[in-house]
Amino acid sequence: MASLSSVEGKASPHTKQLIEDQVLEAMELLGVAYKPSAYNAACKIKCNAFDIYDHSSTTIGEGIYTFCTIMNHSCEPNCSWSFDGKAMVIRAITDISADEQVISAKDPTTLQSIFCLLFLFPKLFISYIALVESCSHRRECLLDHYAFECTCVRCRREEGKDVDVERNMTTIKANEQLYKTQIEYNDMSGAMETAANLVALYRCSLFSHHPVQGLALFRLGKLQKQAVLQQDISGASLTASIQSLTTAVQALKICFGSDHPLTKEALLELQEAEQELSIDTLYSN
Repeated sequence: MASLSSVEGKASPHTKQLIEDQVLEAMELLGVAYKPSAYNAACKIKCNAFDIYDHSSTTIGEGIYTFCTIMNHSCEPNCSWSFDGKAMVIRAITDISADEQVISAKDPTTLQSIFCLLFLFPKLFISYIALVESCSHRRECLLDHYAFECTCVRCRREEGKDVDVERNMTTIKANEQLYKTQIEYNDMSGAMETAANLVALYRCSLFSHHPVQGLALFRLGKLQKQAVLQQDISGASLTASIQSLTTAVQALKICFGSDHPLTKEALLELQEAEQELSIDTLYSN
């Protein structure tokens, strides 16, 4: 991640003011006088801290993870990160060549961890930001918060194509809002159609095995299964639900691992759908 000096030099006035205001508020609560060193420390935290999420993707705090802070950013990363309690877990989400193999780095004193630091980590990339945005928006966000301009493969590929990408992103956001409204008003048929549209949109807009794709497929599969069990939505089928949930489980295993609650929940939904299909087939015969 970016160094402190570059953060102070390149961050927007708004970001600098926000950090300073937060420091002043904290110092006031502690009843101590303002010190420039506190602002310097806040800049380092701003640049290196990760939001900590629970299993429902709710932010519950921030943390600095020494080894993870030295991993570089890409808008098309080959690794994803998630949390198991307070522990940050890094997983490969694309094929990685033999000389880039991922090895454990739990103990920073081991030779294995030193190898990670010197040779492996520079080849592994995570994303610092949400990726459902245009190239210019992502670059602006990264420059403001992390003080560098992204020149990753995806950004170079999308340079000059902001209009098309923005159109896709606007469509995605509109569909996500529509989906929430349909769920709120119990329009299950409409929600299932919108969920299917979102799966297609994410597939076109994001790289393979992005966690959002797995979550979108999981959402669709659950709706398809629910529609069949309620028997009130035409066109719903357990076969379609099983197909969506199977792909969702595969994606979630890659991104979060087999033991993650989301993966287990998706697997349980898949097993229930397969069981229902077996019962339906038995009775139809």
